[in-house]
Amino acid sequence: MRQDWLMLGRSLLLVLTSNALLCSLGGCVGSSSDGGVAAQESKEATTPSTMDPIATIDPVAPIDLVQAISIEPTSVVMEVTDRREAVEQIFSVQAVMQSGKTIDVSTQVEFELSDSKIGRVALGQFSTGFKAGAATLTARYQGYMAEAHLKVLVRESIVVPSEPLLPIDIPAIFDSAEQIVVDDQDARPVIAYPFTNTMFPPNMASMDLHFLPGDSSMFRVRFETEGLRITFYTRCQVFEEGCQLKLSEEQWESLSQTAAGMTSIRVSIEGMDDGNSFLLKGEPISFEIAPEAVEGGLYYWETSNQAVRRVDFGHQGVPETVLSSTQQCIGCHALAPNGKRMSSSVGGQEGGWLQLIDLEKQIVLVQPEARVKAQFQSWSPDSMKLVGVWSPKDIDNVYKDLTIFDGETAQILHTITLTDNNGNSEDDRFEPSHPDWSPAGDRIAFTKVTQPYTSQRFGRGGIAYVKIESGQWSNVVHELVPPKDGFNHYSPAYAPTGEFVLYARSVCGQIERAVWDGEHPCNADTDLTSQIWAIHSDGGMPILLRNLNLVDQGDELTNTFPKWAPFVDARTADKKGRLMWVTFSSRRRAGLHKQHQPRSDKPVNQLLWMAAIDPDAIIRGEDGSYAPFALPFQDFETSNHLAQWTQKVVSIDPTPSCKKEGEECSKSLACCSELYCAAQTESYSTCVLRDKEDPAGFHTH
Repeated sequence: MRQDWLMLGRSLLLVLTSNALLCSLGGCVGSSSDGGVAAQESKEATTPSTMDPIATIDPVAPIDLVQAISIEPTSVVMEVTDRREAVEQIFSVQAVMQSGKTIDVSTQVEFELSDSKIGRVALGQFSTGFKAGAATLTARYQGYMAEAHLKVLVRESIVVPSEPLLPIDIPAIFDSAEQIVVDDQDARPVIAYPFTNTMFPPNMASMDLHFLPGDSSMFRVRFETEGLRITFYTRCQVFEEGCQLKLSEEQWESLSQTAAGMTSIRVSIEGMDDGNSFLLKGEPISFEIAPEAVEGGLYYWETSNQAVRRVDFGHQGVPETVLSSTQQCIGCHALAPNGKRMSSSVGGQEGGWLQLIDLEKQIVLVQPEARVKAQFQSWSPDSMKLVGVWSPKDIDNVYKDLTIFDGETAQILHTITLTDNNGNSEDDRFEPSHPDWSPAGDRIAFTKVTQPYTSQRFGRGGIAYVKIESGQWSNVVHELVPPKDGFNHYSPAYAPTGEFVLYARSVCGQIERAVWDGEHPCNADTDLTSQIWAIHSDGGMPILLRNLNLVDQGDELTNTFPKWAPFVDARTADKKGRLMWVTFSSRRRAGLHKQHQPRSDKPVNQLLWMAAIDPDAIIRGEDGSYAPFALPFQDFETSNHLAQWTQKVVSIDPTPSCKKEGEECSKSLACCSELYCAAQTESYSTCVLRDKEDPAGFHTH
């Protein structure tokens, strides 16, 4: 048997050798029907000029196989001084053969970069990108692999155009000024914005730095993190009573791509006079950039234009108007989580007429003249229902209902009439406000109002909730933060995971119930002492968010109405930990932006702010908040309130089917948002403008 196998092997070897010899003489027979033509085509397709150098080995000679590959250089540090010009590095890959020969295969290997943002590689040539940092370059060829290690440093200096011009050698002037440092706290430059310990999303379009110049006329401002340093030389670009330095989109991109989710960025400032007689060093700050972009749609009320405006946070641009009214306040709005519908109340706190809008088609599904009352609303997680509250200006009676409406027709689906605790305590005389539906859909948190005035303005509130029990809503009230004399607790907001609740708390002092008039500066509307707190969803010890509230800056910043972005992101670049984002309204000053007085009865305008939250720290009972930043796309000359979120921004139908003023209307032909359908005859109705004195649209005089 063994001899038979040997004979068969020799026969096969003879056949293969004969075919190889015939091929070398040009006599291979192709598999196609035209034989010689196919052979000729095959020969031309494998000429040495177009073949892998290893494949050109004589087929009758012993095959020389690859046994390893190597790459040069194996380690390189590259420094970028001008991001407009990429720095390049050539990498050579050699194949080591069994015979000991080496062959250059640099243009035939497959390259892979562990961090594509650090640059790109093609045919062995690496070119830097915007990001600083380290990466591994892997070369693969015929099953073998070799690695090189890259480190890209960005060391960029930018001289900001200034008047008068800065000296041409301004970098050298600052570099040699260490011997003339002056320690004068009152004369040094001071960074006014952003605040230290702020966390920014990476998808901010840019960033502004505000500073007070002190006694200096020339400045060096540095942004530094591991592997990256961007230095600005500038004079004071005047902004209000100080100076402003604006980072471009490209400069912000370089910072965010390098530091996102990894290391903090240190910002330092130094100042000199034109005579080069002193160097003053300001106090540095530091901030972080989150690893993941914030997504979702943000809808907010802008008072000067009487409009609800929106921004797609994932693709920030100029805010667009989705609902406006020159006649009435429509600012108390809420969004369905899927972004397709919006509810709002018309007529302010004494009106409270519910309006439902289809955002895609720009159709008012339910007009205020339907006489449905809901001053504040919150949508169910499935976007099919909403819960609302309303109470009139009546301190003698209480309105104890949480009303659940259909999200398309506003038909009442269920009424939760809240029960008293025991029938004889002062706290039993309460009504609900500020409802917030939990992400799981099984709870509704609300403000428990014990000094009622209207749903918008009231005193001595607590935080409570109702929940689904045995498959239906229970009317039993569960308290998280009990009402307490001298305080007002209000505006609860469930975290995206439902694990805890944020709310606002005001310190009021003693207010006699008999003289409560709803205009007291502790009325849960724009209270000066309002701060944001957190508490576990099942109760526990309340946590003051000191970083978010910037308590070191004072206790009259009016931080109120917290609203959550809908998603939970990773805390670090390696996907460890969790991060959430919350927006709120505040009267604090946004750096050096001028504070405006929108109305004579209001002190200064309120703006929208945003802060990152570490939920795991909150669960541990710690302050998990970061310092906030002002949303840069808002109008800083007006007041902006109630930043409500959706999971996405839906496209607006370019041809809305709502009817304009004077056009015929009916239940199926709805009027646009500022109008209502008024009967002109028994069979004919037209869209007319709402009467400011009669916000519901029906005249009773």
